[in-house]
Amino acid sequence: MEHVRFIHAADMHIGSPISVAKGSPYYIKELLQDSIYIAFTNLVRDAIDYDVDFVILAGDLFDQTNRGIRSQLFLRKQFLRLEAKQIPVYIVFGNHDPVDVQYAPMNWPANVHIFSSSPECKRFCKNDTIVHLYGCSYKGKVVHENLAKSYEKKAGAHYHIGVLHGQEGQGLESHSYAPFTKRDLLEKNMDYWALGHIHRRSSLSERIHYPGNIQGRHRKEVGKKGYLLVELEGGHSPSVSFQSTAPILITKVKVRIEDNDTIDSVTDKLLAAIATKKRDAIKGICVEVELVGAGPLYYYIQEEMNEWVAALNEIGESEQTFFYIFSIINGIEPLMRTENNHFVKDILESADYLSNNPDILEKEWDVLLQHPSLRPLLSSHSIDKSEVMAEAKQWIRLLWKGDDS
Repeated sequence: MEHVRFIHAADMHIGSPISVAKGSPYYIKELLQDSIYIAFTNLVRDAIDYDVDFVILAGDLFDQTNRGIRSQLFLRKQFLRLEAKQIPVYIVFGNHDPVDVQYAPMNWPANVHIFSSSPECKRFCKNDTIVHLYGCSYKGKVVHENLAKSYEKKAGAHYHIGVLHGQEGQGLESHSYAPFTKRDLLEKNMDYWALGHIHRRSSLSERIHYPGNIQGRHRKEVGKKGYLLVELEGGHSPSVSFQSTAPILITKVKVRIEDNDTIDSVTDKLLAAIATKKRDAIKGICVEVELVGAGPLYYYIQEEMNEWVAALNEIGESEQTFFYIFSIINGIEPLMRTENNHFVKDILESADYLSNNPDILEKEWDVLLQHPSLRPLLSSHSIDKSEVMAEAKQWIRLLWKGDDS
């Protein structure tokens, strides 16, 4: 029995660009809009360079249900590159690209194996070594069933791999995406579970993995993005290593300003913080900056924030590895002003306490949800409570700006 090596990727969302502000330079817009295509091209390059036995794509290859002609033709070209090297591709489609919707038909190369909307087993052979891959594509945008329970191992293989696009847990937010529990997967006794749907890379066990997406698409999808390179060898746990593909790094930096009382010194410190994020393999950085600490610059920065961000992005354009600032969160504490107004100081301290204690913030949030006027504004699952707290503190400072004059 030989070992097998394969790439496990998911959530490519091909056709989904990174959004940027109006007025951004054309070449940056173009690179951001093409970043996912570049990331997938890098994945195919690596599959060939690493001489993998096959590639697994665990759902949401496309961002839109119509899949897009450009996106489909792009994928076909990449799959043909793999076919030329005799590398098969195994695909399940997810909630963004279900099979039971209308889209332009495409004849995929012979090396592409797509799982239907009913659980099935596909067979891969490498000399005398046999691998069974089990998968099921989404029929529609939602799947309430626990698909994992319907996967049944078939005898006659040296390795068994489950491919599943779904979310762990039975909660309200996950019930539409083939919910499962870790126990459900472990009971199947697969050699490896190739999961998709969660865009943050994570491991449920040494044999159960989410690779995350191959390129961050907005300011909340931070950190290195790519795929998992997996090796299976009889009698051993899987060897799993992360490999980066993303040409654009989306990240956050926090800059403390206690020892800075001029805008040039804060600017220099911010640029130095961004420079620490640069890597040889990336072409650019999209960053959200948070300023923290006590100092006199709060109001100056707040009043001219847009101009400052524009000036910083002009600097970023000229860098070999460019950077683009999504936004700057002004968390500077104007202590001299709040010390002269104990009411404001108490409010800000309470806000800091809640921000630093998410469990208590959650309880207080639930209290606010009981108010009929606030419930429609605060009940959305997309609300980031920490961002709401930060914005509320900014408004408090601005409203009391002249109070101690």
